[in-house]
Amino acid sequence: MKKMKKIIVSLLLLVLSFTTATALAETPFFTDIENAWAKEAILQAVSEGIFAGNPDGTFAPKRAINRGEFALVVTRALDLPLETMSALSFKDAWQIPDWAQAAVATMVREGIMQGRGDGTFGPLTPVTREEAAVVLVRSLDLTKEAESFRSQPGFADDRNISPWALGFVALAREKGLFSGDSQNRFHPQQPLLRGEAAPVMLKCVELAKNNNGQGPTENSSTGLRAITTSNLNLRTEPNTESTIIVTLPQGTGVSVLAVENVNGEAWLKVQYQGRKGYVSAAYTTLTSTSPPQEADKPRQDNVQDSLLLAKTTANLNVRTSPGINSPRVGQLARGTEITVEDMVQHMGETWLEILYQGQRAYISGEYTDIVTIPQAPRGESGEGQGTNGQGSHLGNDLVGDKGKESGGQTASGSQPPTVPPGEIQYRPIDDGTSWGLRMVVPGKKVTVATLQANLNVREAPREDSPRLGGLPAGTMVPVQQVIKTGDKEWLKISFQGKNAYLAAWYTSLSQETQDVAAPGVNEITLSRVNESLYSLLIKGSHPLGGKLRSDSGQITLEIPLMDALKVERPLTSKAFSHLNIAGKTITLKHRLQKVDARLRATGDGGLQVLLNIDPDDPILEGAADPAPKGVLRGKVIMLDAGHGGTDPGAIGPSYGTKEKDVVLPITLKTAALLEAHGARVILTRGQDKNVSLESRVNLSNSHRPHLFVSIHADYNYNPATNGSTVYYSSANPRSQESYNLGMLIMDELAKNPGLRRVGVRDSKYYVLRNNAVPAVLVETAFLSYAPEEALLRQDSFQQRVAEGITAGILRYCQ
Repeated sequence: MKKMKKIIVSLLLLVLSFTTATALAETPFFTDIENAWAKEAILQAVSEGIFAGNPDGTFAPKRAINRGEFALVVTRALDLPLETMSALSFKDAWQIPDWAQAAVATMVREGIMQGRGDGTFGPLTPVTREEAAVVLVRSLDLTKEAESFRSQPGFADDRNISPWALGFVALAREKGLFSGDSQNRFHPQQPLLRGEAAPVMLKCVELAKNNNGQGPTENSSTGLRAITTSNLNLRTEPNTESTIIVTLPQGTGVSVLAVENVNGEAWLKVQYQGRKGYVSAAYTTLTSTSPPQEADKPRQDNVQDSLLLAKTTANLNVRTSPGINSPRVGQLARGTEITVEDMVQHMGETWLEILYQGQRAYISGEYTDIVTIPQAPRGESGEGQGTNGQGSHLGNDLVGDKGKESGGQTASGSQPPTVPPGEIQYRPIDDGTSWGLRMVVPGKKVTVATLQANLNVREAPREDSPRLGGLPAGTMVPVQQVIKTGDKEWLKISFQGKNAYLAAWYTSLSQETQDVAAPGVNEITLSRVNESLYSLLIKGSHPLGGKLRSDSGQITLEIPLMDALKVERPLTSKAFSHLNIAGKTITLKHRLQKVDARLRATGDGGLQVLLNIDPDDPILEGAADPAPKGVLRGKVIMLDAGHGGTDPGAIGPSYGTKEKDVVLPITLKTAALLEAHGARVILTRGQDKNVSLESRVNLSNSHRPHLFVSIHADYNYNPATNGSTVYYSSANPRSQESYNLGMLIMDELAKNPGLRRVGVRDSKYYVLRNNAVPAVLVETAFLSYAPEEALLRQDSFQQRVAEGITAGILRYCQ
């Protein structure tokens, strides 16, 4: 027996030793956390799969964690079921990295994170410490407790905490998620660093496990119940092509788990007889299962003398009562104008009471612009009081989408008046390289302020109010309202999607007549990018979806949310002859043998159809589009977008950005700018495809352009290396001209804020040394440097780089 015990003990020791050795072998190692105060927490958070390190063996504890990354960290920590079907409608949805898409959709679905007032999500924006407190408290399902929390957080800098975050920060401190520094300061506006976030997330996991806070689950209810208005299919996914689980009879009641918007259509995630699936919201009526919460209503003076009109600055949820956790009953599209019945304060936030589908409802005031419209006394005609002479306050203001349901209601509970079709006018677009139509409502008078000096933009109409930004002298800004405070006047404006204020005494006011974009689809433009690529761009007042069909002689795009007047627009383009619009259909007619059409969503909610054509098509022989006039007229320039197809080029370690995916849009933008100056541009690739180095050089040597410019994004294993570089080759037979071109492009790129000038360097790149014409290779910025990787993903930065390259070429050719 003793011998058996010894054997068992030996085996246990062996197993323990093996387990310990295995654990030690799996312990993560990072080169930059040895002296970090949160070292142990970092290692534990990485071991538990909450965080991950960088490919270079670092953790970057002092790097700010951005909103996209924070969404992923929270979903990992609380093991939230990821949302894989919801399409994100934020303007900057394209900036959300692939690895964060599902996490962001999940956080938005659960109401844990929201978009910003300008319709963006800001995935690359650092999370502030107060934002992190709000997100974590929401993720633990403690929102109601935070909203009712009356105690101050107790930090030395409580006054710096935003009013909407006070209760959340106080509760986060009580739960042990956050603490102050050595001087008891919270630093609410400072970014949360990765090293700081590790212990915070571990504490969050502990709270969730101890039931001090339960993260939302798939079974969490919206507080809504749906009643089917016809026999309705329950499907596995939110689309009509997915598998039918069962057919629900008319009048069936089901609990609503979530409301999702897919390609402009509302779908309900529901539970029926223990099975979960999706039904179309169009064939249901929604009722609330929760009583409305009471809200603190401040006294409203002189409400009878004016009418409040709110215009949504983002797609905005409509709720049964104030507070983000109250049940949702619908959604208003960005740009919807709606009458405000009352303004209420709820837990430090402003909510607007409206009438929605005949019932009292609420929307967040943070995501609206509010205009006070003077009303005539009862019994008077209202002339000269801002009305249309018949007591209506709307006049030519835009409401809804040409009769489509917008969710807005008038004070009587009926649908608000839409813009009569006769008032919408078409403005032609034709500048030689772009053709199309702009739909507007003309003749609206607006008050415009012209700034006579550089002015601060402030959060409130006070000189000691926090500064939101600045505007340069000469800027013209639409004015929403003139407000008198004491003996001074302030101008209420919209700044970066939010209400803001300017000192009126440094401005001059004037009345301007401006066209206002029509509701729904309001601009359709066909643009010639280069000889083989055209772009059909559709913009609207809210996110659009559509179906593309290519037939013989025409391209057809159907947009469900469009309801346009019938119009036929002849085009001066030789490739495309007519642009026809009618109802929900856009038709682009052509006489070409083949057009390769691809539909994609743009970052601002619009649609783009990329049209690849064969420049050698017989119909185009001798009938090329009129050559635009400009300083580059007669010049042929070849642009080479690096990599492509199965060759991704460099890949950024922070966001997984592929070089091929950022240099192509920069190249296309550069091509458009050069052609606008009269150049003929040849692309080595206008889409994501494989092109060998030999093919690029052979194409150049066969066409003999005046210049060859290859566009790339750089990479260095030192993550701190940054800036722009231009290369030429001394082996090129026209090396001096190449060097001169490189210097001019480098000079222009260096004017770009935030870009360091690396310089012009000699190289042996294949496409440079084997080219017979002046040739340069532009390394725009470093994908390996996190801030520049983030910049390279931004459309505005890509445009600035394209402008820099173009400016350098213009200087060279003059």
